[in-house]
Formats: sequence, structure tokens, C-alpha cells
Amino acid sequence: MSEPNIAPQTEYKTLDDFMKGQNNFWHFFIEDSFLGRLHRDKVEAYARFEEQNPDFAKELMQRATRMYRENHQLPWEDLQRAYNLMAKLVHEDDRYVRRDDGSLDTRKLCR
Repeated sequence: MSEPNIAPQTEYKTLDDFMKGQNNFWHFFIEDSFLGRLHRDKVEAYARFEEQNPDFAKELMQRATRMYRENHQLPWEDLQRAYNLMAKLVHEDDRYVRRDDGSLDTRKLCR
């Protein structure tokens, strides 16, 4: 079986760039968020991330959920780390990665 083609995702050079451009990525890591559940269910890269990084995924979800509930803060450095890992797990043949015109959605994780 051949390796899947990775769909390039937007790269954020700095934490500040990530915080400004990540849109709804942080919702992946809020346990009881409707948007988070929707993202986790429809984005195959999240399942791959969780499978490859089970301890980090679990710990980040617990911490992000706790921080968000307590004071609407988030663990931004670890969210950026998770994004960088997950961005390498988006495949060209994943659902919703191709636009109607066939081009790749380089902001798939930030929708």
C-alpha cells in the first residue's frame, strides 16, 4: 500500500501568528464543546493525531477544558504543538480537504 499524500496546511511561524490565525482549532480540545465534538468526528487528522499521541491528546484536552472553564484561558503553546503535529496528518483524500474546484484547503484544521 502506498503512503497517503499529505495535504499541506497553513504554517504558523510564531505563537502570535498561530493565536491570530487558528480560528476554531482550540475547540478540538474542549471536551463538552459541540463544535469540538463536530471537529473531532469529521476530521480524520484528529483521529490520527489522537492515535499517534494518546497521552498528549488526553492531557491537552483535560487541561484546555479545565482552563477554559475556569477563566477562558487556553494552553496556547501546547495547542500550537498539537496543530503542528496534526497538520502533518491531513491527507489529500480526507473528507472536505478538496474544494469544489479540486484545489486543496490549506486551512482545513482552522475552519
